[in-house]
Amino acid sequence: MRRGGRMVYGFDASSKPSTSTLPSWMWRFGCPSLTDDTGCVGGTDSTKIGQTWSTPRIIVIKDSDSDPSNNTLYLAFGGGYDTCEDAATPTCSGATKGHGVFILNAVTGAQAAFVDLASVDSVAGRVISEIVPVDVNADGYPDVLYAADTRGNLWRINTSDPAVGYVGYAPSTWSSHTYLVASVSDWSARVSSRKFSYAPDVVTLGGINVVLLGTGDREQPLNGSFATGVQNRFYGFRDEYAKAVVSGTPSSTEVSVVTSSQANSDSAGGTTTCSGCLLNVTDATLDYSTAVLGGKGWFTDLAITSSPREQVVTTPVTVGGATYFSTFQASDGSAASCSDLGKARGYALNFLTGGLRSGDTARQGDFIGGGIPPSPIAGVVQIGDDKVPFILGGKPPPSGGGGSALEGGKVPIPIVQERKKVYRARQIDQ
Repeated sequence: MRRGGRMVYGFDASSKPSTSTLPSWMWRFGCPSLTDDTGCVGGTDSTKIGQTWSTPRIIVIKDSDSDPSNNTLYLAFGGGYDTCEDAATPTCSGATKGHGVFILNAVTGAQAAFVDLASVDSVAGRVISEIVPVDVNADGYPDVLYAADTRGNLWRINTSDPAVGYVGYAPSTWSSHTYLVASVSDWSARVSSRKFSYAPDVVTLGGINVVLLGTGDREQPLNGSFATGVQNRFYGFRDEYAKAVVSGTPSSTEVSVVTSSQANSDSAGGTTTCSGCLLNVTDATLDYSTAVLGGKGWFTDLAITSSPREQVVTTPVTVGGATYFSTFQASDGSAASCSDLGKARGYALNFLTGGLRSGDTARQGDFIGGGIPPSPIAGVVQIGDDKVPFILGGKPPPSGGGGSALEGGKVPIPIVQERKKVYRARQIDQ
């Protein structure tokens, strides 16, 4: 409902709508008032819900038996937005709404769990973007959930046990399997007061999830706002998803959290960084293909480094070995508002290293028309006998711009074309 309310509703739309059959109301969860908690319904933690910005995601958790019909449908969504974020300097100290993840029974609307992120770590902010479920072993059931918040934190919730065939934990125990993966903001300085407003994209590679997302404040897009003084970044975290995350020295079954200092300590221009730190890959002329292996991940500054700075305003998508996302830079006010809607940029980068996409000379290009672009969308379309990967809103050409944020195109797939002969000899006993 965004700024319209603090409610989530469930409807039965299983029958095709017609003049005689319409979707029927099933349940509601949340609070009817934007300003107080009078009349909240649905569960013991419903008063903690903020403005409902996070689109609910359906998840099915694997039970211990082999009958999939016994598995329960759940909804997962972020705790929501608090108007404390609207302040000129959004400190949000003492705010109690939105800093968690709600889990509901999708059929009844009953609260199955509330994962209070502030009880895991006091740095928690509000979760306003979608929760991202990831099936790490390809059995059709999500094993981890990722959430990002408005204080620049990335969280992981393990919903299944990798030690026993990824059988699901009961939702009531998910809080004890919730971890702060990384914290990228330093709120003592405006330039590093970063927020995650959009959900990440996740690519699973063996025992590692590459979690890709960028910072920005979609509620403060205009020049002169606090957000346009923030140096925003795009991140690629390497998360060992089967391990617990600790703040101290990790054991063999644990990994350490990426602290704010470790996320911000590295400077551009090199290919090495401190142990546990993120590698700064802003310099697009360097080769990071081996530097990031075994590390915690990487980050790159967005292209504009002076006010009004640009912000990531979309959820990323990864296809063909590259991650695509878009940004917005407000107009500086020197031109009429109707003729200058600000700069819309599309980015593409190597999802493993943060470096250039194969064949590119720059990570970004300007879309025509300006304004705030929508999130890029990727898919596959059947053309004759061929299946062709496509993307809507991918990166435009870096030189001179071109292409709108709605334009479609084929995805470049970086497959090595060179072939060589292989000779085999076979020795046979006489």
